[in-house]
Amino acid sequence: MLEKVLDERKVVTVEVIPPKGPNLLEFLNKISNYRTVFDGFNVPELVMRRDSDAWINTFYVAVRMRERGVLAIPHITCREHTRRSAVSHVLMGISGGVDDVLVVRGDSLGTHSREVFELDTIGMIDLVISTYLRFSGRRPTVLVAADPNTPNLDDEISRTLKKIEAGGKIVQTQPVFDLNRFEKFLKEVKGEHPEVRVLGGVLLLVSSRTVERLKRTVGLPIPEKIAVRLSSSEDPVSEGIHIAKDLGSSIIDICDGVHVFSMGRLEAAAEVAEGIRGLSR
Repeated sequence: MLEKVLDERKVVTVEVIPPKGPNLLEFLNKISNYRTVFDGFNVPELVMRRDSDAWINTFYVAVRMRERGVLAIPHITCREHTRRSAVSHVLMGISGGVDDVLVVRGDSLGTHSREVFELDTIGMIDLVISTYLRFSGRRPTVLVAADPNTPNLDDEISRTLKKIEAGGKIVQTQPVFDLNRFEKFLKEVKGEHPEVRVLGGVLLLVSSRTVERLKRTVGLPIPEKIAVRLSSSEDPVSEGIHIAKDLGSSIIDICDGVHVFSMGRLEAAAEVAEGIRGLSR
């Protein structure tokens, strides 16, 4: 359990995207090479979903990762599941010994794809916990998401507190860009629930084009100075790694750990993780 690792030290986790289709061997071999670099590996569900996508079940991926000695954290998304399908996925995790689950609402994609939302986030947290208790007798570590970039930070804090009260043990945030807002978020959340752990998000950016795309498509408030540093660098990948290291070391100094959004660049994310540990106080 990630919760037990956090009892011993601050952590660095990373997002990994499983392949489309059923072949996991190359993916699992690659992940295994980094199991000593990261404390946990998040497996997100149907990233940028389209009806034609063929993403494998995240709980099955997590079970296979666990067989390799990797601490895997499958996501379960309200957007994607009926109650029945959610229970089916959770049962797969129980049968394979998975103890950590991240519950996330999932953004509405504004496409013609069918979006479910039979359960809200609180309902999904309850389903995950109750299913584990009913069929295994053990309580999972539930992670929940939060976004300190939201314009109305007080509303986001209120939503986060409700998720914690429903059973969330670890809060994982979206990428942090404004440390002052993040510190306010931490103060309010920890003030109400000092026992909860918070992982601040760090986004690995390696080009100014990616910065502009993320600003346009998902509205991330990425500071202009980051785009300038990337566009003016002769080696934007190295520059992006340095930016993520610096931000991550500042974040981990004030909370319980960092979650790296790798953007599919696991080797570069490993450099970020090692740099964060080296730079943090």
